[in-house]
Amino acid sequence: MKLFRNDQSGFLCRKCLFVMSLLTLMTADAAHGKELTALDSTASQEVTAPQWAFEVASVKPSKSVDYTRGGFFSPGGKYSADGIPLRAVIITAYEIDPVRLSGGPDWLDSQGFDIDAKAEAGAIAPGALDRGRLHRLHLMLQTLLRDRFQLTIHRETKQGPIYELVVAKGGFKLHALKGVNCEVLNPTAANPGCGDFTSSSRNGSLIGPKVEIRDVAWMLPRLMDRVVVDKTGIDGYFDIDLRWTIRTGSEMEVADGREAGPDRREVGMTAQGLTIFAALEQQLGLKLEATRGPIEIVVIDHVERPSGN
Repeated sequence: MKLFRNDQSGFLCRKCLFVMSLLTLMTADAAHGKELTALDSTASQEVTAPQWAFEVASVKPSKSVDYTRGGFFSPGGKYSADGIPLRAVIITAYEIDPVRLSGGPDWLDSQGFDIDAKAEAGAIAPGALDRGRLHRLHLMLQTLLRDRFQLTIHRETKQGPIYELVVAKGGFKLHALKGVNCEVLNPTAANPGCGDFTSSSRNGSLIGPKVEIRDVAWMLPRLMDRVVVDKTGIDGYFDIDLRWTIRTGSEMEVADGREAGPDRREVGMTAQGLTIFAALEQQLGLKLEATRGPIEIVVIDHVERPSGN
């Protein structure tokens, strides 16, 4: 999984952490908590993987909290964040959607932190941050959270509302790229690594060169209020360029039919224009179907304000 950052221009890149939608999704999380029902009464205890850790790390309380900026991973094993709320760091470290994190004190959202961490030389191979390299960095971030914030968690599987991403009736509209090289030592705009997204929540766009459909499914929950499960069965890499109208607070309800008649749901239009639901179907040949299914939730058992550097 890759990550997102929301910079001051409103754009999000997948090598950074997406935080801009965090406030909306935290509200959605509370609502969804009422809808979730236990699937298994026995919560799975967190199993610690072989330990990966940053060689050096600095963690300091910030004078402010900035919900519009996220943590940034860079090649070679570096992580930095300014004024980031701890909830966002946990979401990144455990590779989950905001709606799948439960519990924790209020200061997880109200207190910002400045974090700078660096892996030992050679621990992370040079090159674009592919899934393997990012996963190891996420494990290092988990270790930092345990050591500096005394974080302990467990996982529970519950039944709740989800979206399934499926192929629309008209068929998938993109063609797979040929000869894709994901091993890019010095990624540029002209020659990016695989799985890099840029997205603007202000302008309604999701753009990703050399991405897989499972990457799209992983990104979509950050733009709505539910977990998205990839049921397309589509393999390969694609250039994604998805555009929709800037959504209003009620657009998601209108788009999936909760407040609209079948005519408006069919065309996917609101008073403001094209919804992301309709854009997926018209531009990519994909469809989001609302249903219920198992959702793995990460539950915070214990967390403390950070120890000194």
